[in-house]
Amino acid sequence: MEIALTQQYELVTLFIVIHSIAVFLVAYYYKTKISERNKLLWKLLIADGFAFIVVSMLLTSTLPQSIINIISWTGYILILSYTLAVEIPGYLRISNYDKQSLKILNAIRKNLIKMKYSFDSLDVLRKNVTKNYNFLVQEQVGDLLNDYVDFSDRLGNLNTEFWELTLKEVTSSINRVSSRSKHPFPKLIDVLSLTGLSFLIAQLLQLVF
Repeated sequence: MEIALTQQYELVTLFIVIHSIAVFLVAYYYKTKISERNKLLWKLLIADGFAFIVVSMLLTSTLPQSIINIISWTGYILILSYTLAVEIPGYLRISNYDKQSLKILNAIRKNLIKMKYSFDSLDVLRKNVTKNYNFLVQEQVGDLLNDYVDFSDRLGNLNTEFWELTLKEVTSSINRVSSRSKHPFPKLIDVLSLTGLSFLIAQLLQLVF
């Protein structure tokens, strides 16, 4: 059963307000609290909010709607706007960030291995750690590597125990970066998978990749 145009607008406006508040709160949290890897997501969430508003209003003004249809279209728009505005660009951004992190961590690991045979490699390691310190801190090995470089410089030769510990932590960080999810909101994907909605997102991702 169709409802009056004013009622349609009231219902759509209610959904828009709820969605906008939720998006704003999550975007604010990501802008102020989250690591560099996910910091861009707040901009994508704002884009998602605008996309949801525009498409919702457009459909309401062009299609005759019943309450059931409006609720159904709202669900579709939520998935579509999230996928196009957040999931796809966020996945690409996070994947690129992780590739860069792996490149840096593998270079650091190679420097550490060389130190086992040539202590002169300490200078190259120091340069790499200094240059990529912010990345390394994000991966929770920056301070350890800094301490290791300073300690080795003072000691003047290789301390095997400290070297093994540092190499182990860098290797663990490489494994962690390689295996972690590239989805902007992995838990959301898990929830959607329980409802079967992740299939729709997977289909849209296939169109891009």
